[in-house]
Amino acid sequence: MLGLYGGWWTAQTGEADPSIALKMAGVMQGSHSEQARLPGGVLLGRRHHGVLDQRSSVATSADGRWSVVVDGELLERGRLLRQHLGNCDALAAQDSGATAAALLGAAGFAWLADAHGLFTLAGFDHRTETLFLVTDRFGLRPLYVHAAGGAVQFSSDMVAVALAATGDVALSPTALAEWITFGMFLDDATWFAGIRQLPGATIAQWSRTSSSERRYWDWSAIERQHVPRRETHALDEVCERWLHVAHRQAPQDLRAVVPLSGGLDSRLLFASLPPGADVHALTFGVPSSPDVRIAQAVAAVRGCPHHLLPIDSGNWLQGRLAASNQTGCLVNAIHAHNVIGLPLLRELGGICYDGYGGDGTIGGQYLAPPGTSAADYLVQRLSSGGPLAMDPGAARARILESWRRSGLPPDLFQVEARGRRFINAGTLRMRLGTEVRLPFLDADFMPFVMALPENWRAKSRLYRRMVTRLHPRYFEKIAWEKTGVPVGAPVWQERIVNIGRRIDARVRTIASYRLGLDVAASYVNYEAWSRTPDTRQAFEGLLLAGDARWPQWIDADRGRQIVRDHLDGRRCRTDAVMGLASLESWLRHLDQAGVRLG
Repeated sequence: MLGLYGGWWTAQTGEADPSIALKMAGVMQGSHSEQARLPGGVLLGRRHHGVLDQRSSVATSADGRWSVVVDGELLERGRLLRQHLGNCDALAAQDSGATAAALLGAAGFAWLADAHGLFTLAGFDHRTETLFLVTDRFGLRPLYVHAAGGAVQFSSDMVAVALAATGDVALSPTALAEWITFGMFLDDATWFAGIRQLPGATIAQWSRTSSSERRYWDWSAIERQHVPRRETHALDEVCERWLHVAHRQAPQDLRAVVPLSGGLDSRLLFASLPPGADVHALTFGVPSSPDVRIAQAVAAVRGCPHHLLPIDSGNWLQGRLAASNQTGCLVNAIHAHNVIGLPLLRELGGICYDGYGGDGTIGGQYLAPPGTSAADYLVQRLSSGGPLAMDPGAARARILESWRRSGLPPDLFQVEARGRRFINAGTLRMRLGTEVRLPFLDADFMPFVMALPENWRAKSRLYRRMVTRLHPRYFEKIAWEKTGVPVGAPVWQERIVNIGRRIDARVRTIASYRLGLDVAASYVNYEAWSRTPDTRQAFEGLLLAGDARWPQWIDADRGRQIVRDHLDGRRCRTDAVMGLASLESWLRHLDQAGVRLG
């Protein structure tokens, strides 16, 4: 994992232990490494690939009060400096770390409410002797922390924190149950008891005698958004805001790499990049799938290079378990299909311009259908079930407890929970060696669209009008994978196509599940691919071997039966088997990294 690491060992020797620094840095990824040991036992470090032009490692404010290191990037640095300093320091504006140091020196933390970008900050206030950690507005850049015994350890990689923690760390049975049942952790939990992920928009501080945590922004801000009274006026403003976001987040003097699918989100991003930009598109999947055909048609409109990365029975498992480990095993490896694009992403360089968040925000994907209660819909959406999941009643109670504690509307809770802790883990954290921008989660755009009336956003109503107004060439004649017809096509045409798709899906299900055939799937065919001789051998060696670790944490007899039933074709348990494989690979990874589980 790329990012920050460090800590403050106030109650121990008063100095940062060099061996701990080496342990933490050793598990981090990245060809560039910088660290600084500050007086009083403070360590600030960062590992990265040098994709962004960040000249400074640990920057210091002009008055010497603040030392800070930044992972990620602050966008519109010149605007921030003019807004809070009254001028633009050209040297500082070239680098996120120097910009943060200058802003801290002039305005403390007040500027954070106006900041855009995916970033985390770690620093030290020498005047008050206070260590501080800061996350971006939506918590999309990860930062984990462990505070106990007068010491604080932090990192963008939870394994680095576990290594730095004093003594053994305990794997949390509650977190394990959540991961199996929901595919993610709720609230700020991690795999380890005592190690937590900081929420978005958080300023966490530790002095020698106290600690505190506060939010510099929260979701209640959307209630203060000015919402147009008419849908047509809202459409005008949504389009205007989007064009501003696309301009702000478009890579300047860097290549834009767009993972292009058959959906609306990546297509809108792709179409919104300025003419003349250095753009490459890449698509992964079965070559005959609708996703691939649609992406090829979209790329042809722009005329830029389009790279197809086929996924098939021979390569689908390659690298997935390792990629899941690199996320801190925050995702079941079955969802790690984008790992196949990592070598090409690294080769192309530049910024990965990712479309995550469009459907879930302006597309209204997380809104409960008419006649369905918000609570029932949350449980349905977030609980994956499965043979190893917790009791349905307990799962429901846990989801509703987390939702009520958040105080958020149900669709916002899904953006915060499922979006930040599950989908974002795959989007952002598996793309090592690249920097990622998520324009749909822009600090100006997302709060505005989430404040719009639900009936305007439901079923992508406003979203469809937005994309055809802004970029008709990309949407009016090329199908949308979700419906099989172009955006704006007559309802009767969409219904006919959907009937044919349901029949096709049923035939594929019978051919794959019951006959064991590797039919050309609409996207991937994990059920058949997970039973090939090579994959079967890999699963048996990993999960049924005598030295397997997972039986220490899960009912061994039940788990082994699930694996055998799936491999022998008696039951389709692809998700559960891949979940066990992910867990086993993660436990071995922890062992190899030197993490001692108490």
